[in-house]
Amino acid sequence: MSHEEWKWFIEWAPKNPSTRWNISAPTRTLLYSVAILTGLRANELFTLQSERMNTQRPPFFVLANSSDTKNGELARQWVGSDTASKLSSHIESNPDDRTVFEGMPNSDGTAAMFRDDLAFTRRKYEQLHNNPDKYFLAVKNRSGDDLDFHCLRYTCGAWLALDKVHPKAIQTVMRHSTITLTMDRYGHLFPAMEHEAIQALERFM
Repeated sequence: MSHEEWKWFIEWAPKNPSTRWNISAPTRTLLYSVAILTGLRANELFTLQSERMNTQRPPFFVLANSSDTKNGELARQWVGSDTASKLSSHIESNPDDRTVFEGMPNSDGTAAMFRDDLAFTRRKYEQLHNNPDKYFLAVKNRSGDDLDFHCLRYTCGAWLALDKVHPKAIQTVMRHSTITLTMDRYGHLFPAMEHEAIQALERFM
């Protein structure tokens, strides 16, 4: 997702009146936010438990059990103060829930849930634009790729790359086994900095 698409999504998705899912629209939106911020996969988010996260004092983080992660290792993923506050409020409002996102569908249903909220947001966008971009908030992008829940994980790495975060830091956040994997996925998004590099080198000389 682009930043502009996310701005629309984060405003309208919480207002989706659909009762198709066993998880409220505001909670779903919080789930999507955590997915982008942490890069956690659907099955890792599905089993998140409140006692395995720190939302009360910095540094804030969530923990995914090693039994639920792809590489079989415990995943400590950092979150910001705003997200920590929202998670804390959500947990306090649902003290009997076994997991943080109780009611979240399994991996097979997350794509349909996400696309449902996406479609609702897309309709709002079309209503407020005389000449809407056919690809904005659409399920298929210009390359013909389908948007699904796992794309939120890709969005995490892509936004970090576009913000010029060091590749090693992105590798850590995405929990890639090698820096090669990180660069293969996101290397094309890093801004070309050869000119700046040579200028810096000249200053040293």
